[in-house]
Amino acid sequence: MTRLVVRHHTPWRHRFIVAGLILVAGLITWGLYEYGRYSVNDDYFAARGEIEQLLQDKQGLKNNLERQQEQNAIIERSYQIETSSYKELNESISGLQGEISELKEELAFYRGIVSADESSRGLSVQDFKISRNGVERGYRYKLVLTQVLNNRLIARGTVSLGVEGLQDGELKVLDLAQLSPKKLSSMKFRFRYLQNMEGDIILPEGFIAARAIIRVKPAGKRHKKLNKAFTWTPEENKDYVGQS
Repeated sequence: MTRLVVRHHTPWRHRFIVAGLILVAGLITWGLYEYGRYSVNDDYFAARGEIEQLLQDKQGLKNNLERQQEQNAIIERSYQIETSSYKELNESISGLQGEISELKEELAFYRGIVSADESSRGLSVQDFKISRNGVERGYRYKLVLTQVLNNRLIARGTVSLGVEGLQDGELKVLDLAQLSPKKLSSMKFRFRYLQNMEGDIILPEGFIAARAIIRVKPAGKRHKKLNKAFTWTPEENKDYVGQS
């Protein structure tokens, strides 16, 4: 025998349940959205605040760095100025010391002339020097002729310079015309108290100098001729002060 089951059909109940579930799901979704939005906003503002603080710190460090660079530039410039000033001061001191030394030498030189005794009156080779002039086998000579200060006569005449030495083992005396680039045979002088004379010479290849010979030939009979020799070995003495 077949049993018949009778069920009540209630479609609105199912719809109500579905609608409720949808509503609950919507509320949950909205709640999660709002929670996430607020959380994100809080993190955003916190991160933005940190970024702004970092930017401020960066600007502060940049300003400090610029101030340090300016101070370093000022210190470096001050150091350069001080170094330059010290260098100029040292150069000035060295220059003054050189001038003082030259003045002392000149003073001693003139004192020697003034204090000359009676027997030394007349022409005199007061000073003779030879030094390198930068040319191969080239030299520059400086000669000072004097006469005592109480001598009123004007000295006139010529001076010749010769160099004695060995050439290929033979003794030779070369005159100024053979040594001077300008082919000078002699030098003229005219003075009352003193006269400086200088020039250049070039020694021939293979010539070994031994002595420099100076011959002073005055014009007239008021002064006597003067011959003076100075030992000179240029290979040993680069800068030489003549010694008779």
